[in-house]
Amino acid sequence: MAPDAVNRRETWPPDLRLRKRRDYQRVFQEGRTEATPYFILRWRPNDRGVPRLGLQIGRRAAPRAVVRNRWKRWAREVFRRHRHGWPPVDIVLVARPEMKELSFSSFQAVFLAAVQRIVRRWERLRSGSGPA
Repeated sequence: MAPDAVNRRETWPPDLRLRKRRDYQRVFQEGRTEATPYFILRWRPNDRGVPRLGLQIGRRAAPRAVVRNRWKRWAREVFRRHRHGWPPVDIVLVARPEMKELSFSSFQAVFLAAVQRIVRRWERLRSGSGPA
């Protein structure tokens, strides 16, 4: 694969981001929740055919901007590297103060485990077998 193809594949283009207020509102009003001790993932299926990520990392979770920005970089990096093969869902990460206990590798493991639970729930929802 050409280097340009690899670079494009590992980007986070605008169509993979939740950007509009109404997109966030839909996720929070109509979505489901996947909670961890460190953060909450709110999610809902979308009709765009690709997974999209939104971030809600407020001062209550991390008073220092440098910490909030680090967590955003972590979430974007994990999403960017692992989103291929994920179902078309909108995901919003809501940080909890406990997230400060995590290193990047721990965050990645917890985030990917939570996304795998979302994938299983999405598959059940799509197939119509039981509650998601």
